[in-house]
This record gives sequence, structure tokens and C-alpha cells, in this order.
Amino acid sequence: MNFKTRSEAGGLKILSTQLDETGALDLVVRASMGATYTVEYSTNLVQWSPWLSFLGQSTNQAVRVPLNAVVPAAFYRLSR
Repeated sequence: MNFKTRSEAGGLKILSTQLDETGALDLVVRASMGATYTVEYSTNLVQWSPWLSFLGQSTNQAVRVPLNAVVPAAFYRLSR
């Protein structure tokens, strides 16, 4: 599996990615404490759907994203 990250305006950034043994995606993201973030997914890079939301609790926030088993191939992005 290949993962590519890119920085967005305002410091929103995925710092690292790793696929764990259960098939979940482990992320470390640059977060602001108290801010709400959403992981979204898409199969075509045009239409995006929310997958998981979390509250920033530290600057380098660890997030576990269970991958969507119903959608075998998808793109994921982080939004605020």
C-alpha cells in the first residue's frame, strides 16, 4: 500500500502513516488542541464522505483510522 501526504494551508499536516496488523491506518497529525478534525474518504477524488472525526488533544496527535472494508480502494484526506 502506498501513502502520500501533502501539507495544507494553516499547518494541517499528516506527519506519518503506518498500516497496522489489523488493517487500520495509524496516523500522526499536526493538530491544534481543541480543534475538531475529520478524516474523509473518496473513491474518485471528487466526492468526499466523512469517515471519522476527532478532537485535537496534542500537537502531534495519534489517530487510528479503521479502513473501509466495503470500499476496497479509497483515497483519504484530513480536513478541519
